Amino acid sequence: MTRLSSIKSELDASIAQNRVLVDANSALRTELEECKQRAESTDATFHIDRSEHAFEVEKLERRLVKSEEEIDNLMFSKEALEVKSLVLEAKLDEQKPETALLEDYKHELTALQNKYNELAHRLSEQVLKTEEFKNLSIHLKELKDRADAESIRLREKREPDGPPVAVQESLRIAFIKEQYETKIQELKHQLSISKKHSEEMLWKLQDAIDEVESKKKSEASHLKRNEELGMRILELETELHSAISEKREMMKAYDLMKAEKECSLISLECCKEEKLELEASLQKCNEEKSKITVELTSMKDLFECSASTLNSQKEDNNELHKACCISDEPASSISHQKNPISGSPSNGRFSTNVLPGNGPMGDTLAKFSEEAISEDCQELKHSCLVPINETGHSNALVNMRDEQDALISRDVNGIPSLKYTSQEDVLHGDSKRLALVNEHFKAQGLKSSMDHLNRELERMKHENLLLTQDDNQFDPDCAALQKELLKLHKVNDELGSIFPLFNEFSCSGNALERVLALEIELAESLQAKKKSTIHFQSSFLKQHSDEEAVFQSFRDINELIKDMLELKGRYASVETELKEMHDRYSQLSLQFAEVEGERQKLMMTLKNVRASKKAPLSRSSTAYLGDHLP
Repeated sequence: MTRLSSIKSELDASIAQNRVLVDANSALRTELEECKQRAESTDATFHIDRSEHAFEVEKLERRLVKSEEEIDNLMFSKEALEVKSLVLEAKLDEQKPETALLEDYKHELTALQNKYNELAHRLSEQVLKTEEFKNLSIHLKELKDRADAESIRLREKREPDGPPVAVQESLRIAFIKEQYETKIQELKHQLSISKKHSEEMLWKLQDAIDEVESKKKSEASHLKRNEELGMRILELETELHSAISEKREMMKAYDLMKAEKECSLISLECCKEEKLELEASLQKCNEEKSKITVELTSMKDLFECSASTLNSQKEDNNELHKACCISDEPASSISHQKNPISGSPSNGRFSTNVLPGNGPMGDTLAKFSEEAISEDCQELKHSCLVPINETGHSNALVNMRDEQDALISRDVNGIPSLKYTSQEDVLHGDSKRLALVNEHFKAQGLKSSMDHLNRELERMKHENLLLTQDDNQFDPDCAALQKELLKLHKVNDELGSIFPLFNEFSCSGNALERVLALEIELAESLQAKKKSTIHFQSSFLKQHSDEEAVFQSFRDINELIKDMLELKGRYASVETELKEMHDRYSQLSLQFAEVEGERQKLMMTLKNVRASKKAPLSRSSTAYLGDHLP
């Protein structure tokens, strides 16, 4: 029993050990399968990366081969330059004895120059001697002449004395003459010998000078050649240093290309991730686009429905308007008779006052819009065609407009509230349309009035120039205004270059130029009032008798010009701010690029660390499996 119990206990222990071993084996098998899967995935990724980067590796190998060829060529050129340097050194050694000969020639040249100086001194002495001989010969001739004269005189005196004395004297004279002639011949012979000797010395000196000059020229050519050879040696040395530096740069470039290759692998992975993100964002954008298209179609349908309802309401309003016009003919005729200014039936605004206040809102607004538009058009035409010459007319027009605006406000306030919201929308749209039409007609009226003023100014300027042809005195205020006109003309050109719509608004000429022309004309006309001899005509003085009103209008115009210039300054400040923002954006992009490079470097280091850690683990796992597996 004890044995059975011991055997059972051993059996239980062995069973427990077997279970533990089975669990360990199952765990090892799962790890083995995981390792196999990892190995397969790593092999697949390795093959993919290898196939992707094989082309880049080939390129790098080609570059490496090219760089090696360039290095070989540079080494060959280095050897050739060394050979050239040796040849040049040998040539320099050959030139050294020539330089020594040139130095000897220099010494000989100095000796010949000294000899030349001595010979020149001797020649000068010989020349002095010849001059003395010439003087002596002249003196001898004079003595001979004197002796002949004395002999003749003595003969005449001593003719009675006898012939022997005369014979003696003649013999004496002949002897002296022969002596002098022999001396003269000797001196001439010496002179000819000295001349020949001096000529020979001159020829020798000339030959020596020619030799010295030729030696100098050869020496200068040799020196130039030596300098050229030295410069060539220096150039070869610089080329050698540049070749060595290029070789170093090529090695650095090769290392950089290796690093770039690794960085390109990392950036490729990042690009893949970004591509997936972009695809997801593109899908979101497409979904939003489809939603927006659906909303647009629904809005178009609603707009078409509202347009159809508006058209039907307009037709109803037109029918009611015709009925109201038939009933209100006497009121309109009365209002037409009361208006003394305008000759055309342009006072349709008064017809709105006669209409009943309890009519529909759309009818009253339609009538108001049509009549207001017609009234504005006719008033603008009237203001453009007929110049205002009296203040009473302008006051009447202002009063008429005030009355019409009051009546319109009464009509609008007297309309009862509507029951349906659609009519309120129609009212809102009609009011907007009326505001736009009124603004449009006001702008056209301003343009037409400016054109009319410009024409009047040109006409009156022509008349004033005809009247003031004989008056050549100019006022300093007019000159200042003309200077301001030139300045504002430049400002307008700048505004036209910045704002292209500015040129479109100025239909006939420049607006600022017209304003300043009006100011100049006003100044001239005010000065013309002070003068009694000349009478100027001014369109402003015709239209406005009050000078303060004219000055106020010009002040308002100048304020508008100042506002335009302030807008220009703001625009320039906005441009500077935009430039600063662009510079900041460029700086941030550069910083982002630097951060991205650092991130890529860190990713590379992490990958290298992981690879270095995975290698010993895989080796230990394979060794462990090899030991435990049968």
